[in-house]
Amino acid sequence: MFQLTICVGDFDCVHHKTEKKKPTTLRSYLQPRSSENYYGELKDISVPTLTTQHSNKVSQFHKTLKNATGKKLLKLQKTCLKSTKIDYIKLLGEIATENQFEVTYVDIEEKTFTGQFQCLVQLSTLPVGVCHGSGPTAADAQRHAAQNALEYLKIMTKK
Repeated sequence: MFQLTICVGDFDCVHHKTEKKKPTTLRSYLQPRSSENYYGELKDISVPTLTTQHSNKVSQFHKTLKNATGKKLLKLQKTCLKSTKIDYIKLLGEIATENQFEVTYVDIEEKTFTGQFQCLVQLSTLPVGVCHGSGPTAADAQRHAAQNALEYLKIMTKK
């Protein structure tokens, strides 16, 4: 006796050699995967909680960012981030240099369900800031991620 297991999307099929009845289509083999089995392993995962020490570090970061006085960061408060004339990647890089943090772009291999490219931009601040962007090209996804990161910084530095 042997067992054949096929997984297609949200469907599972387990077929045993000893079955006498032959299914006429692949669909007749497939059964919807139960959400209990699909997510069952998640219930055993331990997620660490935010300690008072970490909370204080996050709070201190936000205070420091809010009190930052760099020219580029102050100019950001008066900038409309919907303008197509802004080089978001360049502006984010300038703000990062001025405020001594690094910017790292991570292109995501998997496209969105609508076929868009995806990108994450990481700001090496404490806590680490991560923003998402998507677009018809990888470059557009990076620009959108940078735009979202600038929006995040604009909110966090608003006085």
